Amino acid sequence: MGILLLKSSACLAILMLFYKIVLEPLNHHHFKRFYLLAALLLSAIIPFITFIKYVEPTLDFGVYDPESMTTPPYFPAELPTITEEQPNTFLPTLLWTFYAIGVIVFSTRFILNLIKISSKIKRHQKVKTSIFINVLIEKLAIPHTFFNYIFLNKFAFENNDIPQEVLLHEQAHAKQKHSLDILFLEILQVIFWFNPLLYFIKKDIKLNHEFLADQHVLKSGFNLKDYQNLLLKFSSNKKELALVNAINYSSIKKRLTIMNTQTTQRTKWLRSLLLLPVLALLLFSFSQTKEVEKNIEPKNEYNETEKLYARSISIKVIKEGQYLIDGFLANKKNFVKTLNQLHQDISKSEREKVINIHVDSPEEISDKEVWFIFNNVQDYGYHRIVAYNQEIIRSKGNTPFKLKNDIGLEKNNKQTLEINQNPLSLKLNGKSTSLENLRSDFINLFGKKDVELQINSKGKSLDYSILEKVTKALEGLYKSIELSNGIKINEQTHKVSPNKDYSFNVIEKKKTTQDKQYPMLGMSVFKGDPIYANKKMIRASQVAVTTEKKVLNFKFKVPGKPTVKVDGTLLNEEAIKYLLDAENGTTIQYFDIKLEDGSKVLSMIVIIKNEPSKNNKKTIPLPPPPVAHNATKEQKEKYKKEREEYYKKYKIIDGKPTKIPTPSKSKNLKEVPKPPAPPKPKSPLDTVVEMSKKGATFYYNNEKITSDKAIKLLKENKNLNISSNTNNGVSIVHITD
Repeated sequence: MGILLLKSSACLAILMLFYKIVLEPLNHHHFKRFYLLAALLLSAIIPFITFIKYVEPTLDFGVYDPESMTTPPYFPAELPTITEEQPNTFLPTLLWTFYAIGVIVFSTRFILNLIKISSKIKRHQKVKTSIFINVLIEKLAIPHTFFNYIFLNKFAFENNDIPQEVLLHEQAHAKQKHSLDILFLEILQVIFWFNPLLYFIKKDIKLNHEFLADQHVLKSGFNLKDYQNLLLKFSSNKKELALVNAINYSSIKKRLTIMNTQTTQRTKWLRSLLLLPVLALLLFSFSQTKEVEKNIEPKNEYNETEKLYARSISIKVIKEGQYLIDGFLANKKNFVKTLNQLHQDISKSEREKVINIHVDSPEEISDKEVWFIFNNVQDYGYHRIVAYNQEIIRSKGNTPFKLKNDIGLEKNNKQTLEINQNPLSLKLNGKSTSLENLRSDFINLFGKKDVELQINSKGKSLDYSILEKVTKALEGLYKSIELSNGIKINEQTHKVSPNKDYSFNVIEKKKTTQDKQYPMLGMSVFKGDPIYANKKMIRASQVAVTTEKKVLNFKFKVPGKPTVKVDGTLLNEEAIKYLLDAENGTTIQYFDIKLEDGSKVLSMIVIIKNEPSKNNKKTIPLPPPPVAHNATKEQKEKYKKEREEYYKKYKIIDGKPTKIPTPSKSKNLKEVPKPPAPPKPKSPLDTVVEMSKKGATFYYNNEKITSDKAIKLLKENKNLNISSNTNNGVSIVHITD
């Protein structure tokens, strides 16, 4: 055991040295993470690998000693009694006791660390954002991460003082599951606490985690120098728990160096390929070789099986029930007796290796006759039966084609094809097949006869394109195809009618306005123009869609407040709090509205309007909403007339529509001036144009683009989502689908 541990440690040391010299300077961080974890496993496996070397046996016939023959064998001389000394068992006991104490100490340390983290999570406030849970702690200087829990300073988080780069860094640790690597190492340290190499490789793995998180932040579009200055600001020697990933992890100088390193693909490949000779050297040096003596079997001067060669038997079906077996006339009664006269110089086991039976006839042979021959040659022994339309090979275990009525086989000729769409798999009468092999497997099972085929869908959901591929593959081989009830095509139930050529026509349902999917707030449908509603109505209204599909969750955004993810259709407490704090006229947004089928609908814009005055008996109508940008000329003229009529009766004062008083006949009464039209909210396109003038940097789906391309994207698709942030005077705009 001690030798194996030494070999394992030597393997790990060589792999770590290779990493330090060859791989660590590369910015190939995902490969490096896999390499370090694989190094631990390989160093444990290689010493146990055993290569067997077969050697010629050494025959010992002894040495003839004449003197030994003079000693009578009947009365052996008395031999002195030898007392074996008992080995000293004190040292192994002491070593095992010392090892057990170490395991207990490190296990206790590991469990206490888990309890501390669990206690820290339970005792402090938690804020869930997307897939991450922010744990807010009053006395916390450095952010750190454990699985999806990100520990942050409460005061800094609530005042939005935590830089976006820091949050992205910690989220990268959570997304990439770095805590799993740390837990794996901690468990290894409990078992192999005496191995100092584990402490060094743990340091390398945690440092590579920081490389990965740094790379994620820089790929998100943040400035390299600003991020490096931020790291220096957060750097400190304060120790965190062993199980977490913290942004102030040591070796800051090496991290800054790696950030400035650009490695070519050629360099990555060349250095990675150097690993192959290293692994070969480790296998050669640290694996085991076991010598095994060959079994020597005495060779017979004459081997009967050497006479075996391929033989054939011809069976001609003259008419039903009459046969010609290698020239001998036979019927069903004496078929076996006639067959048994042939090739009796070899045994049954030998006939199963060499006998090929060829079945033919002047007329077409029925499958029933093939079954008769097949059943009656089993005891005789054969290698292969070849008929005009099929081949039966004994070693494969296949049988002749199934019959409608005979030999206890299926009386119904209807066969089944089961299709599972995701992932795609086919089963023909219970046997697995594929689209590529479907035709050949179909012929092997059923021949080229007219077969009634029933298609079943295992997942109850089937794309029509798959049916087309199946019918094309089986063209000309089946009589009819029937679909089982309940199959859905493109997630909608359709009627399917077979044509004369057995292809399928899908009878689509007529689309109605209900099939057009728009988001709704209560009874208000959002089709591009903002929905105006007061706070009470917004709070009580459910989010829905016009297709009546169930809404699972959505995101709610009030300007200047954090985005809130809401499960269900009604606002939660956090969203209601931000709503009540918002001023009248504020534009709020519902987006990422996810439905039960996994699809999403357009974002919905709602503008908070004033509460109606209790003194007013009649509710004053809101101004007519502006028409869409692609409205027709008639729609634009109609909107212009409605707007003119509205402002003859009402005016907007402090954001509230107010009725214009009827002018008195008095000469002193001044004419009420016509109020200006309310300003339109900025469109995403206007926002992008304005940000481009300010010199902002643009990203589309996390890829850097020019301002011209950003403007072009918004012109082509006005439903794209945009978000922007400004840090140290530098503006960044993210455009996503």
